[in-house]
Amino acid sequence: MQNDNLKVFFLPALGVADNYYLALTEELRKQLHASVSIISPPEPGGWGQRLTASVKVGYSEMVNEISNAVQGYKTEHPDHRVLLMGHSLGGHFAMLVASRLGPLLHGVVLVASGSPHWGAWPAKEQSRLRRGVGFINLLTLSLPWYPGEMLGFGGNQSRRLMRDWCQFASNGRLFELRGMGVLQSAAAQLTLPVLTVYVEGDMLAPEKATDQLLIGFDKIVRTSVTLGADQLPGVPLPHRHFAWCRQPEPTCRMIESWLVAM
Repeated sequence: MQNDNLKVFFLPALGVADNYYLALTEELRKQLHASVSIISPPEPGGWGQRLTASVKVGYSEMVNEISNAVQGYKTEHPDHRVLLMGHSLGGHFAMLVASRLGPLLHGVVLVASGSPHWGAWPAKEQSRLRRGVGFINLLTLSLPWYPGEMLGFGGNQSRRLMRDWCQFASNGRLFELRGMGVLQSAAAQLTLPVLTVYVEGDMLAPEKATDQLLIGFDKIVRTSVTLGADQLPGVPLPHRHFAWCRQPEPTCRMIESWLVAM
C-alpha cells in the first residue's frame, strides 16, 4: 500500500531519547512510505536549567506544541493524512491532541501506552505503585527538577511535567490536569479511529491501563491488537515496554493492516 501522503507525528515515552526510535522511524518510512516527525518534551540539560527550573513544560504545553505542529503541517499539506503515534507517555499527549484537533487527523496509534494510575495494575502491585508515585510526587515538591537519570526512571524532566504525571497517576483522571478540562466534552464526541497495540507481558502498560487511558473517549472507533512475545524474539519480559521499537516490523505491519481496513 502506498502512503506517500501520510505524515506520522511520533510522541515518545517518558525520558526516552529520540534516537532510540531510529529503527522504528526508518521502518515507518520504508513500510508505510510515511514522513515522520518526533516531538518530545524538552529535558533540563545543564545544572543551570535544572536548579533554576527554567524548563517549564507540562502536559498543557506539550499539547499546545503538538497541536501547533499538526495545524502547521495541515496548512501546508491540506490533502495529506496525519497520524499521531504515541508510546507510553506519548499516548497521553496523542489522545489530548486528538480531542482538540479531531477532524484534522486520520487516526491515532497507541503502542504500550496507558494510564499510569495504580488502579490499572493487579491488586498485589497497587500498594508498591502508590508508594512509588508518592515518592516521585514528593521529589517534585522538594526539587526544582525531576532527577530521573539518578533514579533510573523517566530521565531528567521538568518539574511541571512530573507534577502533571503524578496527578494523573494518583487519580487516573486525565481531564483534571491543568488546562485539560476544556477538552473533555470534545473527547466524548471524538469519532476518530484509534489503534491500540498491547505488548504481551508489558509490565509498565498492562491492557487495563490502556482501557483506563481511553475512559471518556466514548465514540472513538477502537481497534485493539496484541504484539505477541513470539514477535519479539530474544526480548526478556522486563524490556518489552521499550524494546518493541527496536524490532518494529510487526508493529508497522499491524498499522498498515489497520490503515487498509479503515
